Parts: sequence; structure tokens; C-alpha cells
Amino acid sequence: MSADAASQRRAGWLARRRRSRRLLALLIACPLLAGCAAADKGTTAHSGSSGMSGMNMSSTGAAAVPEVDGQKPVATQVLATADWQGVEIQAQARTPVRFVVFDGAKEQMVNPSKDASFHLMIMLADERTGEPIAYSSSVWATITNSKGKVVFGETQWPMISRYMGPHYGNDVPHLASGRYKLSVLVGPTTFARTAEYKNVWLKPHSVTADFDWNANTATATLIGANKSTSSGPLGSTGGMSGMSGMSIHTNLSVNGVRATPSRLIATADWQGMRIQTRTAAPTRFYMYDGQGIRSVDPAAGSSFYLMVMLDDKDTSEAITYAPVYATIKSAAGKVVYHGEMEPTTSAFDGPYYGNNVKLPGAGRYTLTLRIDAPHEARHLEYRHVWLHPHTVVERLIWRHVA
Repeated sequence: MSADAASQRRAGWLARRRRSRRLLALLIACPLLAGCAAADKGTTAHSGSSGMSGMNMSSTGAAAVPEVDGQKPVATQVLATADWQGVEIQAQARTPVRFVVFDGAKEQMVNPSKDASFHLMIMLADERTGEPIAYSSSVWATITNSKGKVVFGETQWPMISRYMGPHYGNDVPHLASGRYKLSVLVGPTTFARTAEYKNVWLKPHSVTADFDWNANTATATLIGANKSTSSGPLGSTGGMSGMSGMSIHTNLSVNGVRATPSRLIATADWQGMRIQTRTAAPTRFYMYDGQGIRSVDPAAGSSFYLMVMLDDKDTSEAITYAPVYATIKSAAGKVVYHGEMEPTTSAFDGPYYGNNVKLPGAGRYTLTLRIDAPHEARHLEYRHVWLHPHTVVERLIWRHVA
């Protein structure tokens, strides 16, 4: 691909993006040193391919960056960018940050070392739609110095952030000025995936990049082009009445698949989280079991595909790793459906929670959603929210469509 063609493709992709995290990341580079935005204080009732060269954001001849509490502010810099079967893998560096890991019962504060160099973030997104790719089985980052010694080798925490969206991050300890090699190993996407992703990301993929780090100015300079290798084969490249709220990607095909229309049936808020409930036609989805892909077909006579979207109501960034359970009762109070919504990755709708539902017949029903606290790492703007399960109750009227 020529440089002009690559530039045009990237420009078109950026123009289509629904979310603004790349721009916001640059705009908030200065406030990063002081910490993240304040958390929403709302309340709730508790219930039990080949790589592409990266971008050099540094400048030459810059003065030494002042320290605050032993740490230097690091403007957001792109260390590496590569393509893998339609997903863009981007490694970014920014100011070291504290973050919280919540396991559903307790939280653990993770503090960067006093002289940490930067916070490493691995961003995965569909290069055609800009939607984030969540639920990788693992993302591991290694940094070696010019002598080949490993100076950083850690898993990247699955993370949520109000401004950066779902990503994988960790703080990198002190690096002396010099040349380094970054290696990122991205595992296959686990949990559910929709049809457009059936034949991709079935084997781990690695990206390597060389960069120079200036500890005095807290800047990185990419050296040469990235290297991107995969151990697996390439994947394919190629109803309900009153459907509304169709995806903005409806007219776009990804791996030969187009968006499925869905209908918004309810919206609720929980401490700054927007909870959207949608329905679509019964849908086949796919699960990766560590060995291969298997299909999950809707049961015969299924009524609809239930989708639950969780995102920040102000930024529209997706909230991932929050277990979601759905219970549906008939008008007589009988439970006719109960199950966990599968965390799902989609090129058109981004990360959401979904499953097929079969109802006994037309009538009035009560849908109850239980949303548990997200079980992953969080940037500090989400430290004091979503610590207990939350329940949403909606009324449904289901009519069969011939």
C-alpha cells in the first residue's frame, strides 16, 4: 500500500469514528499529571499483517521536564501501530497513573513507582469502524534494553477509562535514557464475538518496535518501522417490527458481514453509566475456547436477541467486564428466562452484553437486569462508582411477527 493510500485510508477511518478518545487523549495531556477527572457521585440502591510506522510526538532540544512527586508529565505518544486482520494495535505512552483493580469484593490501588517512566496503554480497535476490541485472552508487554536485558515484562491490565475507553494498561518503571525494544503479544479474543469476526484472531499475534527514550524530557522517538507477526492463518477479508436506532455502521461491510438492525427499548442511568437495552432478530454468535471457534445458535423458536449496552453517558466510552444477568417474568410472575448476558465483541456496536431469548408467547413481561461491578482495572475517575450490583426493571410487551 502506498503512503498516500495509507494516509487516505486512515483519514477516512478517523472521520468515521464515533468516539473521540484519540483527540481527548491529546487535549488532556497536561491534566494527566494532576490525576483523572472526578467521579460521578450518583447513588443507587444496592442489591446482593505488516506494521506501519508510528508517530513521533517528541521535539528536539526540549528542556528537561519538571517532576511532581518524583514523576514527569508525559504527553501522549504513540510508540507503535500495526494491523492484524482488520484490528489496529496501537501502543501509547502517557504520564504514569495510579489505577484501581476491583475484583467484585474489594479494590486494590496500584501505584506507579516514584520514578516510573510512563503508563503503557495497548489500544485495540477495528480499523474500519473504530469500535474497540475487548476481551482479549491476554495482552503481554516486554521492554528490553540495548543489551537485550528485560527491564519490563508484565501483563497489561484490561482497563476502563472515561477518556481512553477500553484498553490494556500498566505502568512502566524507571527507564534510563537509551534505546529499547517494545514487544507486545496479543491473545485471541475470548468470550462471544459476532459473525464478522468468526475467522479472525484465532492465534496470538506479536508486534515489536524500537524506540529511543529520553528520561530528561520524558519523550520517546520511534526507530524505523514496526514488525508485526502472527502465528495463525489470516481470516476472511472479504424479524421484529418497528426496528429503529440502527447502527451508524449499517452500510459498512466488515469481512462480508453488515450490521444487524436493532431496536432500543429502554434506557437507564447508574452513577454516570448509561444502560441501554436493545432487541434484534435471533442471532448466531461465536465463542473461542482456546483451541478453535464454535458457533452458538439461537434455540428454535427464539423470540429475539437481547443486547445490553453499558457506556459512560458523557463520553460514550464502553464499560466492559461488568457481569450482566437478565431475568424475564410473565404477567403471572413466572420466570420464563434467566441467564447471563455474554460479553460480546462486535465491529458495529462495540463491546456489549447479549444472548438469545425464547419467550412462551405474546404478552406482557417484566425484564430485570442485574449489573455487577466491572471486574477489571479502572482509571481513578471510576474509583468510587459501580462498587455494588445494580438492578434495572423494565416492562416489555412482546408481539409475534409473522
